[in-house]
Amino acid sequence: MAVKIKDLDLAEKYVEDNRALYKDLSLDIVFSDVHAPAFNTGVQSNDSQVDVDIQAIRNSLQNLFNTKPGQRFLFPKYGLDLNQFVFEPVSKITGQIIGEIMYTTIRDFEPSVHVENITVQTQPEDNTYEITLVFSIPSLNITDTYTSVLDLKTQSFIYAATSRNT
Repeated sequence: MAVKIKDLDLAEKYVEDNRALYKDLSLDIVFSDVHAPAFNTGVQSNDSQVDVDIQAIRNSLQNLFNTKPGQRFLFPKYGLDLNQFVFEPVSKITGQIIGEIMYTTIRDFEPSVHVENITVQTQPEDNTYEITLVFSIPSLNITDTYTSVLDLKTQSFIYAATSRNT
């Protein structure tokens, strides 16, 4: 009896068709000019753009980390809430807990991503945690790095890439 692995079939189809394995709507609004043959000037368009593969995964992680549990009606447990640490003192133990929560959240909601490393650097003088996430996407054979900051002074955590390595 043969064993078929669906993820390998998807990767094979990606290679054969030279199409994207992962797709997502772009998080950035991009304006472009659409030229019609009957007119000499372009018309500005704001059609939705599509991100594929690594950028689609980045979008998915950004959505995961910027969504608080309970915000998505049909997926009430989806998301990450680091606001519970806003009034806690900055410490290595709290940093370790933050890393563990991030790891669990990625494992539970983003199965296409394998976490290689999460480093949480404490910066008590600034009341911040610098978070570096190194992850791989086995189906694309890609490793990527995100760095973000949990700022307790502003009581906010916005997950946005500040560095990317492919």
